[in-house]
Amino acid sequence: SLGGPPPFGFTVIGHGRDAKIEPHPVEFEQMTTIKKLWHEHTPASAMREAERLGIRSRAGTPLQINQIQRIAEREISFASH
Repeated sequence: SLGGPPPFGFTVIGHGRDAKIEPHPVEFEQMTTIKKLWHEHTPASAMREAERLGIRSRAGTPLQINQIQRIAEREISFASH
């Protein structure tokens, strides 16, 4: 069991002991874009650009600077079978 929702950009496949994390078909591409925006823009500009591109939280709200930073700075490491 993985416990809790997967990080933005990923989805959980399977249940219980068989659960594993895999790239989410839409969010993973958005996460890549967010990482690029974070490194090419100021934080406020990255937030505005993400909104302009229609990238939103899972709740459907515009991403805030702290969310963008957390997504952008997260190391991508997951074991694939």
